Amino acid sequence: MASKASDAAVPATPIVTSLAVEGFPVNTLTFQTSPFGDPQGANTFAAMKWRLAEVEPGAVVTAPRPEGTILLADQSRWKYFKGTQEPPTSPVDWRDTRFDDAAWLSGTTPIGYGETFIATNLGDMRGRYSTFYVRKEFNLTDPETLGRLRIEAMFDDGIKVWINGSLAASNNAPAGDLPHTATTNNRSENHSFTSIATIDASQYLVTGTNVVAAQLVNQSLGDSSDCFFDIRLTAEPEDPTAEPPAAGPVNYTRKPRKYEIDAIWESEELTEFSDNITIPAALVRPGRTYRVRCRMADTSGRWSHWSAPIQFVAGEPLAVGIVADLRITEVMYNPGDGLGDDGDEYEFIELKNIGDETLDLSTVSLVDGVAFDFADSDVTVLGPGQFVLVVRNRDAFLARYGATLADLVAGEYDGRLGNAGETVRLDDFWNGTIAEFVYGDSRGWPLTADGAGHSLVPLASAMLQQPAGSLRYGGNWRASAYLGGSPGADDPDLEAMVVINEFLAGGGGDWIELYNATDGAVDLTDYYLSDDADDLTKWAVAAPAIAAGDFLTFEESGDDLGFGLSRSGEQLFLSHLPGTAEDRIVDSVRFKAQEEGVSLGRYPDGEPWWLRAEPTPDAANVTPLADVVIDEVMYHPVDANDEYIELFNPTDTAIELAGPAGPWRLNGGIEYSFAPGQSLEPGGRLVVVDFSPLADFDRLGEFVLSYADELLIPGVDIVGPWQGSLNSAGERLALEKPLATDDPNDPDWAIVDEVIYSDVAPWPTGPDGQGEVLQRQSVEPAGSGNDPANWQGATPSPAYGW
Repeated sequence: MASKASDAAVPATPIVTSLAVEGFPVNTLTFQTSPFGDPQGANTFAAMKWRLAEVEPGAVVTAPRPEGTILLADQSRWKYFKGTQEPPTSPVDWRDTRFDDAAWLSGTTPIGYGETFIATNLGDMRGRYSTFYVRKEFNLTDPETLGRLRIEAMFDDGIKVWINGSLAASNNAPAGDLPHTATTNNRSENHSFTSIATIDASQYLVTGTNVVAAQLVNQSLGDSSDCFFDIRLTAEPEDPTAEPPAAGPVNYTRKPRKYEIDAIWESEELTEFSDNITIPAALVRPGRTYRVRCRMADTSGRWSHWSAPIQFVAGEPLAVGIVADLRITEVMYNPGDGLGDDGDEYEFIELKNIGDETLDLSTVSLVDGVAFDFADSDVTVLGPGQFVLVVRNRDAFLARYGATLADLVAGEYDGRLGNAGETVRLDDFWNGTIAEFVYGDSRGWPLTADGAGHSLVPLASAMLQQPAGSLRYGGNWRASAYLGGSPGADDPDLEAMVVINEFLAGGGGDWIELYNATDGAVDLTDYYLSDDADDLTKWAVAAPAIAAGDFLTFEESGDDLGFGLSRSGEQLFLSHLPGTAEDRIVDSVRFKAQEEGVSLGRYPDGEPWWLRAEPTPDAANVTPLADVVIDEVMYHPVDANDEYIELFNPTDTAIELAGPAGPWRLNGGIEYSFAPGQSLEPGGRLVVVDFSPLADFDRLGEFVLSYADELLIPGVDIVGPWQGSLNSAGERLALEKPLATDDPNDPDWAIVDEVIYSDVAPWPTGPDGQGEVLQRQSVEPAGSGNDPANWQGATPSPAYGW
């Protein structure tokens, strides 16, 4: 009764309904509210507000609570005592109404540390004390009329609540009286108010002064990142037909979660009543869970309660207009210094309208890596089949590509495209994200777009699925056909003619094999080999032509290549440079260290996948070497704590995961070095996880309960912990062996097996949080781990095969 929130004259709580299309596509998020109602009468509307918050997937929406009398409001002022010692219990216990708390500190709730919503910060708590104590007094005149009393709290991690000295509620806290050094057994985060008890008010409350006292208990003294509390007491009229509400669920987690208290958007105070609002699609992401609410104020300044939420999982945008037809068609992120100037000045991003209707670009913008708003640009509409360009430096761009493109340039973006990689997002304010991706210069991305003069071009197969994230996968891009790209025009997709087919690096016996994949002879005039993107003409190919289906091998010593291939790994380019607009890098490969006497080659000849094999210069490549493979990757489990990687030995001999230079490792998104003596028997499997099976028996038990039919033996069937985590959107994962160098502490690393997976097509999508594991279909040597067609979604089976 001390705040306007408990005033009986506050406006009626609005009721919100959804007008969105079924499935809540992000560009249909319109919601409607009931009319304004106010006990003061008509014509008293003053303002209204809407809010949107993201919550955890599967978050439970509690039924709207019956209107009642708020005896103790949240965000009130409390007395508190830090748990550096026991609170006073003599002459009167601290939970008693007669206790003198004048010496205690005072602060507004929420009280605690580690969260942005904290009002009174206990900045010295972590590492010093694991509990704190709070008290709040309030007065009542007629408690017997109050019916039932609901105790709601937001808290982390455990709480005990007393009313007038009697224990009234306990949640995630050990039984009995707790010392000031107590901790909880489990972690529980409740960022929204949760009902923790409903009790008979007359059994706890008295006429006159009443006191609520609580003890907050953290999960640990130093390892917990937060601890907080706030409490609300509401008296509800007795309803003999109603069942008391169950206590809210206790949620255990090891990773940060999202809670409704942290709004991602709130409207301004709208002083004109409107019964509906459309949420800008740019604020939400498909697949995530949100809640929307509304509240209203009257002319006296009183605000209603927030409405009960509409909770929804945002869906992919309806493929209409901008979302259906606007596409990113080329990205020049690292042009190189081909004209002797700063090559970065020639960066550009190309968009195209692939539909048959004119598009309004006035609400479209590029955000994140570079920023550009089409609203005030030189191009605000885009006709069917037309291109538009956004550039870093307009004058430099037109100097390189010609003034005929001037009308296609919408303007210059702010920022620059990072040469090592960058996030690019194309948004429409009302229709949501059209494309979002992080390009890169690492393995799995087109090598020749990284400073060698080519641009990035999406594959035709990935074009339509850009709103669904197709551009996140490096394999859905290719390099432009020719040096410089093709701004303002469709880029031709040239078929492979002559390719680098096999090579051997290091030891002075370097050689490079070319293969003609066509059915006709190819003239090799103006063809060059090089290991340097800045000097593509290092060695002119010493052969006039290559016959259909034929092989040509060039040796460093006998053919005087003019360069040697590093055994530690580098890059190799085959270029056709006649000095015309058709100059291009025909083929390229980036490789890591090579083992003695083991070549790297395409298998079958001319195909995309590179595998280790016995050298076969001037002849067809043979079946690759059989070795340990990565055969299951649980990169996005339903429970984020259940990630794992499984290795499999498909050979008929035991393989030790170590060599003269040291133990093998898993490398990429996670890092793990295998223990000395670790091996895989023929047909054996080994599971690698992010915890220590030898030390964390609770985690091991949970893992076995989740996946396995029988016990997994730590150090034999299951090992860990790795460092890092598997990216749910996709990343590189490789099994590598060390090769000795002059520095025993810095070996070279050769790839045994590699998987650059993704959560978008052409990779199977079932493993992306839907309970399936990414499972290799063939463990034969000829099946590449980087081939999406070699993988499927399947039931997890760590250590026991499939």
